[in-house]
Amino acid sequence: MSVLFLGTKISWICENGQLSVIDELINDELSSYVTYTNVHVVVTAKKNSQLRHAINSANLVSPDGMPLVKLGKLAGANCIEKCSGPDMMLKIIENGLDKGYTHYFYGSTDNTLRGLGQMA
Repeated sequence: MSVLFLGTKISWICENGQLSVIDELINDELSSYVTYTNVHVVVTAKKNSQLRHAINSANLVSPDGMPLVKLGKLAGANCIEKCSGPDMMLKIIENGLDKGYTHYFYGSTDNTLRGLGQMA
C-alpha cells in the first residue's frame, strides 16, 4: 500500500515488511528496484517528471525521513517507519547473507567498493 505526496508514491511499510518485500522480489526473479526517498527527493520529483516517473515505477518506495513517516501516519498508515538507505543496506546484506543471496556492488571508487565487498 502507498500514499501520494506531491505526486510521488511513498510505500506504507515498516522495516521488517521491507525486508519481506525484498525477499519476494528476489524470489520472483523479475526486474525490480527499490528507492529510498526523502522530502528533498519528493519536492524535486514534483518539478521533474522523469524523476517522479522513476520513483513511482519502483516496486518499493521506502520513506527515508521522519516528515514522510509523519505524513503517512496522518494519511492513515498504520505501519510506516523511517527506513534510510544506508541503514537498510546493512540489514538487506545481513538478511541476504543469512539466505544465501549474492550481492553485487557497482560504482563509486575502488576503495568504497572494496569496503562494501568486505561487508558482504
